[in-house]
Amino acid sequence: MDDSKVDNVIYFKAPSNLGGGYAKRNEDWKLNAKWFGAKGDGVTDDTLSIRKAIDSLKDSSVLYFPPGKYKISRNAHSPLAIEGINTYVLRIMAKKNLTISGYGAEIIQPDVDVDGVSLGIFNCENVHIEGLEFDGEHIYDIDNEINHKQQLFHLIKCQKISIMRCSFRRASGAGLLITNMYKKPVTRSPNNDNVIIFGCTFENITQATTYGAGTALMRIIGNSFKNTYLSAFKLSSDQSDTIAGDDMQYRDVVISDNIAVWDDNYVNPNNGGVPNNYFTGIDCVSNVKSLIITNNILEFDGHGPSGTGIKINWAESGQSTTDIGYANKNILITGNIIRNLSSGSAAIQLSPYVSALTIANNLFENCHNGIRVNVMGASITGFEASTHIIESNQFINIGNANIITDSLFIYNMLIKNNSCSGSGDLQFIYINSNCNVTNLVIENNDSNKNISINKFDKLLIKNNNISTTSSVAIFVDGAEKQADSVAIISGNTVMGGNGSLVRNCGKAVFDENKYFCNGDQKAARFSLIDNLYISANVIESASGNYGLTDVVAAFGNYNGTGVPELELANGSQYSRLDGSGDCLYLRRSGNWIAIG
Repeated sequence: MDDSKVDNVIYFKAPSNLGGGYAKRNEDWKLNAKWFGAKGDGVTDDTLSIRKAIDSLKDSSVLYFPPGKYKISRNAHSPLAIEGINTYVLRIMAKKNLTISGYGAEIIQPDVDVDGVSLGIFNCENVHIEGLEFDGEHIYDIDNEINHKQQLFHLIKCQKISIMRCSFRRASGAGLLITNMYKKPVTRSPNNDNVIIFGCTFENITQATTYGAGTALMRIIGNSFKNTYLSAFKLSSDQSDTIAGDDMQYRDVVISDNIAVWDDNYVNPNNGGVPNNYFTGIDCVSNVKSLIITNNILEFDGHGPSGTGIKINWAESGQSTTDIGYANKNILITGNIIRNLSSGSAAIQLSPYVSALTIANNLFENCHNGIRVNVMGASITGFEASTHIIESNQFINIGNANIITDSLFIYNMLIKNNSCSGSGDLQFIYINSNCNVTNLVIENNDSNKNISINKFDKLLIKNNNISTTSSVAIFVDGAEKQADSVAIISGNTVMGGNGSLVRNCGKAVFDENKYFCNGDQKAARFSLIDNLYISANVIESASGNYGLTDVVAAFGNYNGTGVPELELANGSQYSRLDGSGDCLYLRRSGNWIAIG
């Protein structure tokens, strides 16, 4: 090697075990991995050479990898430790203002039968990583007996980190792992601050994930995910954490403009070390304050195992309130497209433990369920304030329910300006009888499926357009009736179906609705209602069997004769079109009473 002097360059003799020869180092600490003996030929073991280059880094250094394949190995060399965990092939610790780059450079780790991390970065600040490719050379559809977890990149207790245009491929564990500790409980969070992951590619890995540590100011933007085995990206609270006050585990997280695809080549074997046979696009099993999930595309293959597009929960199944103890706060899910989820799946699955949640302007197409709210993980004692807003979403060809809740409770829910179209047999909105809704508003929606509410305290169904062949277009049942429960059904237009059935509530209002019913189906039926108000409805039938116009009735106290007291007011009248049926059915106890 020519050792003639050049300005701003220092030459030094490399150790013989690194191949000998001369290496050169710029005075501004711009280092080249090949200066330390790395070959990058995909055959030579470059582990020790790269370790030497990393050991030479100082604050404000640049480490450059020229194009090539840099083979590293945990099996061939003693692993390095971070905080007592001996599992790292390469590590960078306690540095500031670093840049590590290498477009066209691949770091490959083909080890088998070993837990290992290709690169760990610990306790660093202001680190920029760009253009590198990490390849574990193991994927489940080839190595379906893998029992060890191979992580490609681990970020631990760092601040101001940007990972841009990197690639993470073929790992039996996480492609990118961000934590406070590795396999240890944490006692303070958040810890990783200001993390940006931009324009990266993740393919055939288990997931890109954060575990337990907590991160403030995280941006996951413009990345692509393909055939990830568990999640495309996960915020997790898997590890026990002690959180004080309003800190939460994650704060101010944005997941935006990413694309995740699962195609015909996706394989998730039951015996491949994957703990379950489902996958999730964006999995937020965490405590988060301020989370925005926007403009992502999640495209599933439509015939794989059950999966979920976006999951929002506060804890993993089995965790107690002493582990986590705080609900999610301020979550916005908007502008996303989720398609082709298989049987048993939901485009969005939610916990009720969210103090402020908005789901708006999303497209859900060819999914088993659209939005599902249920209890996941342990319950939070004393949680009393949740608000769910579901607004201006489009549901197309949803096989089961478009919006379904089978959780224990929902405190406040607004379902507004959504559209439901295409095939599918069941409900537009379904509230299970196990779920008590304190305040539910369903307003200005356009649907070809019915609304079924099976338990509530305060309910408003207003100005919706429903076109359905279902037996009951609007079904309302207070279940365990409360004397102060109220159901208001107002200003709706129903085409087809069997109109409305309302029962088991303290007060019901049925006014200014327009019902155009099929055949001999009944427009409106009521039972077990203490006070009933009916006014200014228009009901017609294609065969002329039923009609109801400008009717006001007070369904008051039971008079003991088996017939409820009815009062007609303001000159209103019951009217019946030609035919043998009645326009209105009432039932106070036991038997139907036909009016008209």
